[in-house]
Amino acid sequence: MSSKWLRSFITGVVCFCGAAVPAACQGATWDQIVPFTPEELWLMKQVRTIIETYQVDGAQKPAKDQDAVYGAIRGMVQAWNDPYTRFVTPKDLEEEEMNIKGEYGGIGLVVSQKDNMVVAINPIDDTPAFRAGFKTNDEIVKVDETNVVGKKLDEVVKMLRGEAGKKVTVWVRRKGVDQLLEMSMIRENIKLASVKFTVVGDRVGYLRLSQFIATSADDLKKAIKALERKKVKGYVLDLRNNGGGLLDAATAICDFFLDDGPIVSTKGRVEKANDSISATPGTLTSKPLVILINGGSASASEIVSGCLRDRGRAILVGEKSFGKGSVQTLFNLADGAGLYVTIARYYTPSGELIDHVGLTPDIEDKLPEEEKTASQLDAEQKESKREQAAWEEMTPEEKKAESDRKWLKALGEDQQLKKAEEILDRLVAGETREQIVPAKPVQPAAGEQVDAGKEAPKSSEKTSENQPVKKPDAKEPAPLKK
Repeated sequence: MSSKWLRSFITGVVCFCGAAVPAACQGATWDQIVPFTPEELWLMKQVRTIIETYQVDGAQKPAKDQDAVYGAIRGMVQAWNDPYTRFVTPKDLEEEEMNIKGEYGGIGLVVSQKDNMVVAINPIDDTPAFRAGFKTNDEIVKVDETNVVGKKLDEVVKMLRGEAGKKVTVWVRRKGVDQLLEMSMIRENIKLASVKFTVVGDRVGYLRLSQFIATSADDLKKAIKALERKKVKGYVLDLRNNGGGLLDAATAICDFFLDDGPIVSTKGRVEKANDSISATPGTLTSKPLVILINGGSASASEIVSGCLRDRGRAILVGEKSFGKGSVQTLFNLADGAGLYVTIARYYTPSGELIDHVGLTPDIEDKLPEEEKTASQLDAEQKESKREQAAWEEMTPEEKKAESDRKWLKALGEDQQLKKAEEILDRLVAGETREQIVPAKPVQPAAGEQVDAGKEAPKSSEKTSENQPVKKPDAKEPAPLKK
């Protein structure tokens, strides 16, 4: 069959059957109507014909046309090798939009994709995944009886979610552990609450933000106002194991601590993707701020951390962040399906790229990696199962009391939080950022000799627009944001 004949044939079919797309047939070229060459379409036709003719169950269980089309679209999208650019069916899109607004049945685990593996970014506080002991970068190998190595992110997410009250078993591979770890959980309705707060140490306001959802900014504002009434001297904002969420929530939270100036910028291929967001006049609080981050801090967490660090408003303590700094936009398709496409990357006010890089904390406080024997791991898993069984027998009031007890106990034993409190005390005492944060070594140019006894020149902070970052004026405090 000649390419010319096939081209004429398919164009004719498109125009004849295309009552729904008449504009595409009026004066349009082949490339404007069909996304592939005639030879490529003929190859797809060959594959379908061979399967329908010879596949052993082809006659009894024929594939639906829509399933075949959706499968072809998924394959095309995967060719770009971007785990965040993905196709979703109308049903899946409806479920995702519902999950953002309300609650869903699942285990409460934020996941991403790295090197063809689905990995945990963080378990959400007070969820089955949190109680089961998931850690950042745990690789999900198996869900129930299904091996998920090589499966796409959305496929694994669908397997982890399900009706509340139903059991699911997840097998994970953890760095430094020889055997696979079994995590058996009962799915729950995961409610999207995001803020917890208390006073720790010597009048330190502790703010725990577990995710960025629609209510996060308002909830954090209420928490800060409540802590202000308790006369705290400063704040520790804990973004560890916070996998991100809504950009609007992240920028609103940055705005609480800034009087004006840049928050974040985005850069992409098309003009619409290039944007910058700035703070509005006034602040919610001008008290010293320390932010805790680690390898589970991603996306919106990195936007907040990078912004407030670059603007000289906060000191970052902990471990290097995850490095997920890309912008996805949803394109709604004609039949109700959707296509999420990565259209840009985030940059901090100083122009630093976040995506695939992450943020290095100002004060590194790395937790020691625990090496445990097989018998210790077995004992831990047995204890986890015992606690899970006991949890299922508790009343809602008992669950809340037990959760609060464990949370406060963990805070009292938190090494990184203690470090953050030390840094905050130094800020309150009047030390500057430059006195607290170690100076970064100057990298010499090729062939340049560095005099070890000579002090490195200080570089001035710049915004992405090459304007000096505005420092807060102690004599003229910014008006409070209401």
